[in-house]
Amino acid sequence: MNIEIERKFLIKLPDEKLLRRQEGIRMIRITQTYLAPLSEDITNRRVRRIVENGETSYTYTEKKRISSVSREENEREISPEEYSRRLSEAVSFLEKIRYSFPYGDHVIEIDIYPVIFGGKALEGSAILEVELRSEDEKFTIPDFIEVIKEVTGMKKYSNMRLAKKLRRKD
Repeated sequence: MNIEIERKFLIKLPDEKLLRRQEGIRMIRITQTYLAPLSEDITNRRVRRIVENGETSYTYTEKKRISSVSREENEREISPEEYSRRLSEAVSFLEKIRYSFPYGDHVIEIDIYPVIFGGKALEGSAILEVELRSEDEKFTIPDFIEVIKEVTGMKKYSNMRLAKKLRRKD
C-alpha cells in the first residue's frame, strides 16, 4: 500500500518553451482511461498509456480516498495486452501532456490538456500537482507559474471528472 499526499492547483497556462528549459524536465504523453468501479471502497480505477522519449509503458491503478489531500494508491505496470483488455471496462478517458521537473525538494507536475485532445474546457489554464511526504509539508511553486487557485480536494478538478467534462465540451 502506498499513500499519495498531493496538493493541486489551477494555474495559468505556462509558456511551454520555458517549461522545456527547466533542469531535469520530462515531457510525458498520457492517455488515462477510467474504469467502471468494482466497489464503493475504491475511489477510482484507471489504466494509463504513457509515452516518454518514444518508449510506451502501461499501468493499472486503484485509489481509495483517505482525506481531501491523501489517497491510498496501488499501482502496477501491466502488459499492452492487459491494457487492451481493460479498455472494455472504460467509462471515460482523457489525454494530457505532463511536464515534470524537480524543484527544491519536490517534483512539480504540470498537466496540460491540449484542445486537440478535448481540452477546450481548460483552455488557457493547466493543473499543477506536487506530491508531499505529509499533509502539512511546506513547498514552493516556481516564480514563473501563476496560480489561479488551489483546487486540492475539489472534485470538479479531479482527473476523473475532467475526463467526463473535457469530452463533453468538444
